Amino acid sequence: MHFTKRSSTYSIVQEQTFGSAASGLSKLITSAVGLGTSTAVLSANITGIAVGDIVYAFDKVNQNVKYTARVVAVAAGVSVTVDDSNNTLGNAGLVANTSWEVQGTVLKIGDKTKFLELTEFNITPQVANITRNVIRQSFVSLESLVGEKTSSGSIALEVTPLESDIAGINGGILYENTFGKVFTGDTVLIPKTTTIDGLTSTPTNLVVLDTTTFTAGQVIKVGSEYTTIKTITNATEMVVRPALVLAPADLAVVSALHTYILAGVNDPQYTLSVREHIGNTYDYVYSGVISNSVSISIPTANIPISTFSVTGAGFSGGLNTAVDTTPSFSQIPFIGKNATVTVGGVVYCMRDVKIDVGSEVYDSKGICSDGISGRTVVSKPTLKLSGTLDYTNMDNFLAFQKGDTGEMWISMVNQDGKALVFYAPRVKRTNVTKGDDSMVITESIELEMLESGEVEYTDAIMMGIGR
Repeated sequence: MHFTKRSSTYSIVQEQTFGSAASGLSKLITSAVGLGTSTAVLSANITGIAVGDIVYAFDKVNQNVKYTARVVAVAAGVSVTVDDSNNTLGNAGLVANTSWEVQGTVLKIGDKTKFLELTEFNITPQVANITRNVIRQSFVSLESLVGEKTSSGSIALEVTPLESDIAGINGGILYENTFGKVFTGDTVLIPKTTTIDGLTSTPTNLVVLDTTTFTAGQVIKVGSEYTTIKTITNATEMVVRPALVLAPADLAVVSALHTYILAGVNDPQYTLSVREHIGNTYDYVYSGVISNSVSISIPTANIPISTFSVTGAGFSGGLNTAVDTTPSFSQIPFIGKNATVTVGGVVYCMRDVKIDVGSEVYDSKGICSDGISGRTVVSKPTLKLSGTLDYTNMDNFLAFQKGDTGEMWISMVNQDGKALVFYAPRVKRTNVTKGDDSMVITESIELEMLESGEVEYTDAIMMGIGR
């Protein structure tokens, strides 16, 4: 029998420790009927879990999921209430009134999926062999021993939105890990909309019915246009950027997009657990994983691909005959056509467009672990956009020479009406070079993304996706 990648599935969950520091234990208690509304009672403060999330109770020793359910209520610091009354998440065979102790970690699926549909999965486990240079009466070396365990590689997937009733993007947990922070967008289950007062609103200052479900830095849709929230002034006003092209119409709907932005230096950081399930038989689980970078390539008239470079702190493997049957999305991917690309107020028709977000990661090491005891993002040295266009004039070269800065905006809509938006409030050309393509003079541009300097230092790039 041959195993192929077509018989494999891949899932990624967020590692998050709950329970007391001493024992690391928490309990998940089922309902009296085995399926239905249940409560996970946690002894430590609950962070990073919201209504609509799907949570795992995960046994790290046996490397298997003991329970999955959708969160329907959160009591901060006390408990979360979960529900799978229709057995939609495949919890067949649960025993009534049974409790499980989760060994050390509760894992959360950030993009509410069971497994991702990838175009590439290439993570390699690595073990450092310890050689022993012992003086003895033999030419043969002593047996080497197992040292530090690590893993590294890449994961790639199409840029595809999730189904209409869930906000986000296929592989959203990877984008969240790379950018650092996510704001949830408007969904059927959790609406995040308001309406415009067109009589008092301007293209940069929106007067709305209610701002409480929105967040500064979030990408929003105003009528048929897209923009981002610079600041929320009060309960009924928000300042947006870039300015809307048209004056907002009275009673126009404002809706929030699922938005990924850079984390602040004091925001929490999480590692990932990546599971490679081969032929419904074998599991490889890579723990302590961080996405060091993502390169989002937008080819002309083709599907954009996001490639994540990942490294991990350890791995394990074993037999697991559980069958994964639920893919991560049922939606149409974006295609790189009919997009809007604006830099410094000038509209460009670029090709070979690529957006890169990269981190510098520090590995903490200690004898309390397999070698790497913790991983920390210390900077985002790579924030850039690159592309090529046909040469028309010297404007880009002169702007590069002078060090001019300006806004950058990219937007596109798939055939199902979902939008993909990138916004950087301040970019600077770091390289402008001439070339040729079949004797036609071209111009290649590289742009560095900078924070605005006007708000918290997390706004160098925002990526929004939604309806």
